[in-house]
Amino acid sequence: MRTPSKSRHLPPSIALAVVVGVACAGAPPRPEFTGAGVEYPAFGVRIAAEQGSFVGPGWRVDNIAPGSRGKPSLKSGGEYVTNRVIDFDSDGQIGDDESTPEPTYDLRLRSDVDDGDLWVKAHPLLVTEAGKSLEVLLAGYVDALAQSGDYARGAFFSPLAPQPRRFRAEAGRVTPLLLAGRPALGAVVSLVDAASPPGAPPSLTIAVVLAKYGHLQVAGMARRGRKPPEAMWPVTERSGRWVVERTALLVVGYANRAPAFARRLPAFEKLQSRVSFDRSTYALESPATYLAAHQPPAAPPALPVPPPSAEAQPEPPPPIAPEPPPPASGSASAPAPAPSAAPPQ
Repeated sequence: MRTPSKSRHLPPSIALAVVVGVACAGAPPRPEFTGAGVEYPAFGVRIAAEQGSFVGPGWRVDNIAPGSRGKPSLKSGGEYVTNRVIDFDSDGQIGDDESTPEPTYDLRLRSDVDDGDLWVKAHPLLVTEAGKSLEVLLAGYVDALAQSGDYARGAFFSPLAPQPRRFRAEAGRVTPLLLAGRPALGAVVSLVDAASPPGAPPSLTIAVVLAKYGHLQVAGMARRGRKPPEAMWPVTERSGRWVVERTALLVVGYANRAPAFARRLPAFEKLQSRVSFDRSTYALESPATYLAAHQPPAAPPALPVPPPSAEAQPEPPPPIAPEPPPPASGSASAPAPAPSAAPPQ
């Protein structure tokens, strides 16, 4: 349900939280496109390009259009814009300042030879979501895919109302990894039409990497004697400014149909290598600790098998005497008995 702007009718602390939240929620500001690639200062994300290309030949930038005076601009309208819905005060009603249109993609690349789609998108996380593990966030993404099949949006922009599953979505090859030094989780998700029989091939395969990280956003100047602004997130003073310690989720994804999916995976890996974070961001967990905690458990050592005890050994059977060998053929036989003497005549 939509309601008018709430900021004028909220207590000052919540009103400021809404204002800061909307400013941190997406656009404006928007990603900036330069000859060196994409920069998104609001989330501390950079995506480097090399000679105008992000992943090499065969892929074109899709979400950028030539703007006025030759300056590139984001495409607007249709699939390129999505409303981010955030119920800041959790009252179940969405005000005008709780629904903000923003680009669906920070960067989108389309394949020139098949249906391949590569994208990068940074999402803000509320305090209620920031504590969720990457595994929980991935499970929510897979569930959203089963409902809508919309791999670019998922449920990251707004919660999805329960609806029938259009697909059977299965996440396989879930792998803990690092994305530009930040703990991340990668997975390959197969989408099969719900009406297809068991064992049917997937209609679409999606590879996705989720990285959760902290980032600092300026909330005003820190003057002597003034209290920090009240917000839903921790506020600290740094270099004479109040900064809000936010949590963000960066999504790097790739979707394609088989058998082209495996053939184009190197482009997805190349895109990941192009991502970096600036100094306004920080890891929420030590990368070494994260990787160590997600290693598969080692197999237990094999227990030594003791030799059977003497008491448990059965008595050996008595030896069997060998049978005498049969007489050799042609050998001399025993002499015949002498005939008895004939009776006298």
